[in-house]
Amino acid sequence: RSMSRSWQRSRPKKLHQQRVKRNNIRAGLNWFQLLFHDFKLWVEKQRNERYEFPLFLKRIKSIQGELGSSTAALFLFVRYLLMVNIASAIFWMGLVVLPQAIYFDYSALDESEEYFTGLQLFLGTGRVAQSWLFFQGYSEIFAGYKMYVAYLITHFVVIFIIFA
Repeated sequence: RSMSRSWQRSRPKKLHQQRVKRNNIRAGLNWFQLLFHDFKLWVEKQRNERYEFPLFLKRIKSIQGELGSSTAALFLFVRYLLMVNIASAIFWMGLVVLPQAIYFDYSALDESEEYFTGLQLFLGTGRVAQSWLFFQGYSEIFAGYKMYVAYLITHFVVIFIIFA
């Protein structure tokens, strides 16, 4: 009798261990396959979970309660546009503007013009054309940093942010 009880106690553990071994897909994978498998699981989890960014969320919910879901949808869209603009501004500043501002040759500016006019800003002439703030003023290569690659990467990142 004691033998049958010990057998019954050990049997579920053995079945559970066999079930785990049979259902464990990760056990037979090498490191690359395991990495790819975990990435696929993470992507599926991200698709299935709906995450709402908390910026203005309470206010939008109160607008939805008072004015309806169509008005709240408009505010959700405007909030999305605001977040995309902030993210793209961060990438432009980090990949294009700051490197150019840091490595710009300020000694090469023409000192012959003593004054600055708004017309120069509008036309892009004078000191504005020589500055790093004007598009024409960006150099292609400086200090080993290729500006055209930075532009290309920044455009792709911003497009990914918009459509992701």
